[in-house]
Amino acid sequence: MGPNALAKSAPKHEVSPQGALTLMTAEGKPFAFINSREITAFRTALTSSLLVSRRSKVKVLTCFGCGRQAYWHVRLTLLLRGSTIKKVHFINRDLSDRAAALMKEFISFDSAIKKSEGWSDTVFDLTSLRFGDVERALKTQVRSADIIFCTTPSTVPLFDPTILTSNEGRKRARLIIAVGSYSPNMIELPPEIIDQATRSQTTNHFFQRRAEEGGAIVVDSLTCLRDAGELVEANVRADRTVELGELVMLEYIENEQAMVDDYYDGAGQTQASHDSLLGGNGNLNRGVFRRDSVASTSSSTPLSKIESRKSSSNLSRPPSSKPSGNRSRRSSDCSNVWKRKSSISESLNLRHRNPSLLSLRSKKTQTELENKLSRWLSVGNVIYKSVGIGLMDLISGIDIVRLAQEKGIGTTISDF
Repeated sequence: MGPNALAKSAPKHEVSPQGALTLMTAEGKPFAFINSREITAFRTALTSSLLVSRRSKVKVLTCFGCGRQAYWHVRLTLLLRGSTIKKVHFINRDLSDRAAALMKEFISFDSAIKKSEGWSDTVFDLTSLRFGDVERALKTQVRSADIIFCTTPSTVPLFDPTILTSNEGRKRARLIIAVGSYSPNMIELPPEIIDQATRSQTTNHFFQRRAEEGGAIVVDSLTCLRDAGELVEANVRADRTVELGELVMLEYIENEQAMVDDYYDGAGQTQASHDSLLGGNGNLNRGVFRRDSVASTSSSTPLSKIESRKSSSNLSRPPSSKPSGNRSRRSSDCSNVWKRKSSISESLNLRHRNPSLLSLRSKKTQTELENKLSRWLSVGNVIYKSVGIGLMDLISGIDIVRLAQEKGIGTTISDF
């Protein structure tokens, strides 16, 4: 076939490469191939839903972008909180065919499913950034949102920071989920928003009503400090971040600890019963995890509970590459990212615990910190930044293949 024939057979529209996920056995043999375009967007939204499910109020969603990330973030939020969601605002660069297709997907969604999930009456609208009065529309839709999704590979901030940093903007608590930027030259959120979220908080608000700040942002991994333009621009330190996995692990540890506390607080406690939980070497038996004590809550933030689990031990594999671009960061901050031991592994260390030495004061202090952390995640201002974790593709992919086999979906090639 000559070049002229190839030119004639080429598609008229622009073609973008599609990724594929290859799953392999322990012996290195491929056993499944999956189109990664959909699964990557789905697993990212699935991770974000861990924070969405903690919010106490979800009535208005504002989403920047109309791609698959936008679809799955809104779709899973409707699945989780559909009965309370009244409005969904989509904001896109222009009124493209893709944006129109996304709107059609939600508006023409199966009515029975919409009814069962509680969002039959939810109103959807689409705003173009080329719209004449876009500044007023942006201000209204960003400020009224309970959750803001940022799903675009933008190289400039998506909105004016004063919309949220002004006294009026700080009255409402929001969850901001930013998943679109994944390199140092990309930036969705204004640095002022990041700075406000990571700044040490004071109690003097000049009597202005403000939503609670946590003094930190939530990240999917510490690579965000190197790869996410917003965090590079704002010069965010590692000790101003909380990994999402830490929050999940803390909840798991606290559930385990509650069982132990109930045991110790029960009537008729004897030394023999203590010995049943303690091993011969004085350490707690498996299933009972470490609980760090905190001396004071006078200047604590929700981050305090996490900070007690951080150390300066080296990570096993520091990165070999450095971020590109002309933005500068202090070398000490860069090294801190890779000199921090995983707090999860530290949390799982077993230690000797003498129940008689636990004071009521320390237990009360710990409970106050737990309540503060929980309150921040549910009714405070929370920013979550994600650049993606490849392991999630594998975990999600394996489950998708299992479900496909159970339901007879997909194509099976024998003796491949």
